[in-house]
Amino acid sequence: MPNLLVHLGVQGALSSVAVRDVDLKWVYAGAVVPDVPWIVQRAVLTLAPEVDPYALRYYVDVQASLIVSLLCAGALAMLAAAPRRVAVVMGFNVGLHLILDALQIKWGNGVHLLAPFSWELVNWGMFWPESPLNVVLTLGGLLFVILTARRAVRRGVPLQKPDRRRAVAFGVLAGAYLLLPLWWLDGPREANVHDLETLREPGRRPGQYVEFDRKSCVPLDAEACLLLGTFRAEGLPLEREARVSVRGVFVDTETIRVLEAHVHHPWFRDVASYLGLLAVMLIWMVWFVLSRREARTRPDPSAV
Repeated sequence: MPNLLVHLGVQGALSSVAVRDVDLKWVYAGAVVPDVPWIVQRAVLTLAPEVDPYALRYYVDVQASLIVSLLCAGALAMLAAAPRRVAVVMGFNVGLHLILDALQIKWGNGVHLLAPFSWELVNWGMFWPESPLNVVLTLGGLLFVILTARRAVRRGVPLQKPDRRRAVAFGVLAGAYLLLPLWWLDGPREANVHDLETLREPGRRPGQYVEFDRKSCVPLDAEACLLLGTFRAEGLPLEREARVSVRGVFVDTETIRVLEAHVHHPWFRDVASYLGLLAVMLIWMVWFVLSRREARTRPDPSAV
């Protein structure tokens, strides 16, 4: 996926054009929603490494699909002062996020735009994360966030305690967001998304074509590197540890003959995404602090 700064800049600009007086806090929230499952996955595997990584990957893969991400956006909109308007803004940005993701070259990866009717990954593959276009969009995104930060933290009253009807709607939508992926796990499994079933069952590997997106690889010898700490990637010698995308064929259960490879910049995408996530959290936190301060200083009408 493009880094989060690209999403914030492109989606913030397009939303500002499409929706009059749009609250950028909700634009940014919608831009983050499809990434939430992947953030949680990384945290879970770090804190609880005994969790089955394949089952977890299928779960978050479903949860990051367009239809399930829209459930999350709808649930959050129930907490807004203007739920219908916020639902439209967040839904637009959830969809736009996934479309932007599909534009990036991601071997063995992509997005689910048509789930549950089709679990084939959508990837139009137009540019790499380190391409000049992506670098320009990243810098533009950073500039957009900085220039509009004051507007974002001062804009409106975005949250409101929901009434009973909206509270029920929030519970239903949030519950569906968490539970529906469990019902649909067989979809991505049968489609062998990310070649997970090939990787999960060693006996299926020999002779199978496989793709990896941005995986860790360390030097092994003059002819190969060690991919994911497990697979010997022949035809991809490295001088130092790197993050690589690979297309290849399994020669045996633990050896891959590399057909094509791309070495990624070691930190550009991750740092830009972390900065974007930090910016979104800071904007919401500053708004919260300012709104609480204004509430304390606002005169009490009953005292007049």
